[in-house]
Amino acid sequence: MSEKKRLAGWQFGVLLGVLILFICTMFIPLFRWNDKVVDKYIEFTTEIVTQNPEEFVYDSLENINSEAFKKELNDYFKYYTYADSTIKSVNAVYIMTHSFSQYWFGKSNLDSEKVQNFLDDDKFFESYSPKKISDNWNTFRILLIVIYVLGLVVIIMTILGFCLKWPNVVPAIINTIYGLLGLVMFLIYRITIGNGLSQFIIKDFVEIDKDYGKNWASPLFSSGFIIAIIVAAILLVFSIICMFVGKRAYNVLTPPERFTPPEPPQPIIPPTPVIPPQPIVPPTPVTPPQPVVPPTPVTPPQPVFPIQPPPQSVGRVKCTKGDAVGQGFKLPESKKVIVGKSPTKANLVINNKNVSNVHCSIRYNAAHNSYIIKDHSTNGTYANGVKLPIDQPVEYPAGTVLSLADGTNQITLG
Repeated sequence: MSEKKRLAGWQFGVLLGVLILFICTMFIPLFRWNDKVVDKYIEFTTEIVTQNPEEFVYDSLENINSEAFKKELNDYFKYYTYADSTIKSVNAVYIMTHSFSQYWFGKSNLDSEKVQNFLDDDKFFESYSPKKISDNWNTFRILLIVIYVLGLVVIIMTILGFCLKWPNVVPAIINTIYGLLGLVMFLIYRITIGNGLSQFIIKDFVEIDKDYGKNWASPLFSSGFIIAIIVAAILLVFSIICMFVGKRAYNVLTPPERFTPPEPPQPIIPPTPVIPPQPIVPPTPVTPPQPVVPPTPVTPPQPVFPIQPPPQSVGRVKCTKGDAVGQGFKLPESKKVIVGKSPTKANLVINNKNVSNVHCSIRYNAAHNSYIIKDHSTNGTYANGVKLPIDQPVEYPAGTVLSLADGTNQITLG
């Protein structure tokens, strides 16, 4: 008998909550560019140049003092990025709806002299050209659109799977694949963008080692990447758990057919014997008229007693094995026996750890001399060795033996 599991309510709630949280990460900043970040860049770069003047690329700035270099570096940053931009932080929604040029130059005219100088500045962008930056931006933009639109589809599939009672492995596998895609995408882009910025700083701005480059590029990143990676990892791990943990197994076969007792055999009617012909009887002679007999007095009517209904037939339910052996009930049609561990909910109490508080209920059908059983348990109820479906009435004849859970407790019907 094949059995499957489906998502429990709490599993569905956690999956849906984590999916919605992942979709909400599109509003959390991935990159930031503000006065504080610019000041951190200036402070870090000034410290590098003053401590390592022999490694600085631009010879004209080698011997300047720290304050002079800081002023020139601040003017340079604002010339290329900050002065014309109103963008303080960038989230996934902004990346999906704007090009790289719109981000880099903000509301400035894209045909302006400043934009042209930026695009023509091949010396400064020797190893990480504006075109390469723009191509990477567009690739990241497409992947973000795909991952978040796919997230909405996964949410719909998860809701359908729970409402239609799909096997738990179906929504679990869908969420596992989606969580893995989100984790890999954000992790790879966080690493590659960070390494790209580090290489840009190391090769095209100052000749410093990799540790300096990574430290210089790190202030550009906001918390969006880390949060998205953590949420995707939680979704991946919980989806894998849901493949193996689900709501109690249910029977995928149809419930047994309602028991119909066989009709009793009809008595054999013997053939009617042939009556032989009777002899002709001569006519009876006419008797003379009898004298008139006076009428017999009418006796008064006797009192009529009401017809008593036949005694009501009842069934019998008795525990024949286990912790409550000997307990039993006479069961009329109007009543039912509730078998279970709870003294407040059951009237046939069986104190056993494998028996549920309300394990099963039993009614008697006098017309067929049969019993209607409904299973409510966690560990199952078996009629003559066959497991009953959960919460579905099934009718069995008198003489049926019910086994509860592991079979240590048995009840005989009739």
